[in-house]
Amino acid sequence: MTDSVRRVFLNTHNKYRSLVAKGQASGLYGRAPSAARMLKMVYDCNIEKTAMQHTRKCRFGHSPRSSRPNLGENVYVRWGRRETFEQAAKQSCDSWFEELKTAGMPPSNILTSRVFNRPKAIGHYTQV
Repeated sequence: MTDSVRRVFLNTHNKYRSLVAKGQASGLYGRAPSAARMLKMVYDCNIEKTAMQHTRKCRFGHSPRSSRPNLGENVYVRWGRRETFEQAAKQSCDSWFEELKTAGMPPSNILTSRVFNRPKAIGHYTQV
């Protein structure tokens, strides 16, 4: 992982978080509610280290929860396209945030098990 890729992940996450915080994120059911105390993310290389350990196993899917206590996880796979790691980082964040438009969050903006387990995925969006 290079600093350039880290910056893309961090900046793209924070761009989307800012849209939500300002009430400017459009979703399936209209705009997502604004957030008064949305925090900017900071990059944590210790979390990266844990994620990379799982990645190096080359097994598609989420890592065991026990290996990442109190942390969520998004998985993204690309094949058949030539793109830079920076492009892949941005595309992964874009695809996760896109779930707001394709699956939508209810107006209450509360992620219940009923909302989470709908046929259309929304969990990746909630991790951003």
